[in-house]
Amino acid sequence: MKRWTEKDIAILKEELELGTRVKDIASILNRTILSIRSKVYTLGLKSKSNKWTKEDIEVLKEELELGTMHKDIGFILGRTTEATRQKAFDLKLKSKNIGSKPKSTEEYDAELKIKNPTTVRVDDYINSREKILHRCLICGTEYLCKPESKLQGFGHCGRKYNNGTTIPSNKPGITYLVYLLNEKLYKVGITSKTVKERIKDLGIKDYEIILERYFDNGDDVMALEKEWLKNVDHLKINTGLLKSGNTETFRY
Repeated sequence: MKRWTEKDIAILKEELELGTRVKDIASILNRTILSIRSKVYTLGLKSKSNKWTKEDIEVLKEELELGTMHKDIGFILGRTTEATRQKAFDLKLKSKNIGSKPKSTEEYDAELKIKNPTTVRVDDYINSREKILHRCLICGTEYLCKPESKLQGFGHCGRKYNNGTTIPSNKPGITYLVYLLNEKLYKVGITSKTVKERIKDLGIKDYEIILERYFDNGDDVMALEKEWLKNVDHLKINTGLLKSGNTETFRY
């Protein structure tokens, strides 16, 4: 995996300004389309070419079929959440995450108990996106948050599932790839927290998130990590620079 240079970024910005399509920029820079889209998203850039390609629409359909949320599809495609949601609406596509019947308060409580047992609801449930008051059973803190984030298993205190490096098969989590700028290392990992919280645990301040993928269960999270690590096995290096996860770092 090539590190982004200042020259690469300058070319990316120039081509986006010219309205060059993402797949053509990928060819110019000898990178994958996903790498280009991720960098566009990370830098907050926009292309003058807003046309949806056949490839874009195929990705949109596949990710919606998998139940991927609009904001995460937007990340994959290098588009805003609203642009992604609008295109899905125009094409009459629906995500498996969107149910035809909203949950009741009792149904939310039952699902919350299974998917996030360290959190309980305080306010009445409205819908998955309306923030309501929750309480952390670990520290007793009450805080406002969206129910959909609680059903993904994420707690506000960062003490769920030990240090986030092992995930029960019935719990959600993230497989991620980051670049550690000062250490000049790439790192693959998994976490039941957010990637930012996990990287903070490692004692890292300067980094770039290359890719993060959400899954509903720990088995899929760890399976993807295993696949990624297998692909970079010949590049792995254990520097001992991190507080944990040193065996999952590599240079390219």
